[in-house]
Amino acid sequence: MNGDEEGNLETINENDLSLLIDLTLSHNNRGIQDFLRSKGLTFSGTTEELREKLKNYYYNENITTEELITLLDQLEEYGNQHVYLFNLPRRYLDQLRDESFVRQNLESKNILDLYNQYKPLFLPENPEITAINHDLDWFKVRWGVKKEDLGSPIEKNIIETERGITNKNL
Repeated sequence: MNGDEEGNLETINENDLSLLIDLTLSHNNRGIQDFLRSKGLTFSGTTEELREKLKNYYYNENITTEELITLLDQLEEYGNQHVYLFNLPRRYLDQLRDESFVRQNLESKNILDLYNQYKPLFLPENPEITAINHDLDWFKVRWGVKKEDLGSPIEKNIIETERGITNKNL
């Protein structure tokens, strides 16, 4: 995919569009329907009908590549991940609620460009921070890496033995 002068994504080929729509439709239709409703578009139908609607809306320029990628990223936001929650002393919590303090620290680490900015689904080859979301109630750091070969499912790596369950890789 190429970018245009404004930084938006341009038209994608038919195969990429089909893959993007299929990945989107692999999630609950409610999020897709809410997205279409928010754009004032017809949003009801079966998964197959939604597939056709999304393609038609794309080709009729009612929705863009960037909007589809953003939608998929929002639907997958809480997918395959680890979540860590921390209890912080009050003084650290107060610092995290201070926007200028947070901005200064991010700038010193050369990652201020990620502050409340959106980097769509395209993940980097090597692990890196892809987004930092911050307001008075949230400080969320999103870390990502592209995974193309996930290997065989873990269920296939587990075998039963007389003593119980054993991992083949051990």
